[in-house]
Amino acid sequence: MGIDPGIATMGWGIIKIKNQKSKIKNNNPPNSSNLPNLSLVDFGCIKTPPEQVMPQRLKYVYHQLLKLIKLHQPQLIAIERLFFGMNSKTAMTVGQARGIILLATANFPKVEIAELAPLAIKSRLTGYGRTDKNGMKEAVKRILKLKELPKSDDAADALAVAICAVIKS
Repeated sequence: MGIDPGIATMGWGIIKIKNQKSKIKNNNPPNSSNLPNLSLVDFGCIKTPPEQVMPQRLKYVYHQLLKLIKLHQPQLIAIERLFFGMNSKTAMTVGQARGIILLATANFPKVEIAELAPLAIKSRLTGYGRTDKNGMKEAVKRILKLKELPKSDDAADALAVAICAVIKS
């Protein structure tokens, strides 16, 4: 499971490894010859209303995430780290979301947790750490063999986090 933290919109994505033994053996971007056989299970976003007070938004994200983890029972949950180039107000709310995500995952002690930096995710999936949103979506589409790009940037980012965690492990 990959998670793109946020309060207004938190992206999530679930992928499955069909062949647990195959791993990427080098530092090149993934391609058909060095990629485990991955498939899409599900993805989406948890959205909170902007008029709601922050404690209620955090509580909602927490409970929705617990439901998703119980439903999908992931073995690994990968969470995108903060990007320190964002403004301080955004960083604070994303930091609060990350805290709630970490709290929710702590309810599942057997689940492995990974935290990945945004530049590392982009670099790992595309070979370029400054890839734009469309480049990341195209990489997710190619790797998961999707017919269409995910419409939500947040869900696509969450899938990218999940893919990167799998190919990194």
